Amino acid sequence: MAVQGGRPPMVITHEGGVKFAAQIRQHRLMVDQPLRGGGDDSAPMPLELLGASLGTCVALYVQQFCHARGLR
Repeated sequence: MAVQGGRPPMVITHEGGVKFAAQIRQHRLMVDQPLRGGGDDSAPMPLELLGASLGTCVALYVQQFCHARGLR
């Protein structure tokens, strides 16, 4: 199913227990909880991916800013 801009929607599926998968274009991201949280610790926790998402977003824009100005 395509939406405006030609990108398919992000689809979240329950994979059992406290595991979930996010299908984003052709990429599949898994999340799980650690053992103490009732999971198998087979993937990062959703909160960890949120931190990684924000951190990499900031890093990308800092890199682009520096690159555009000829900074290393």
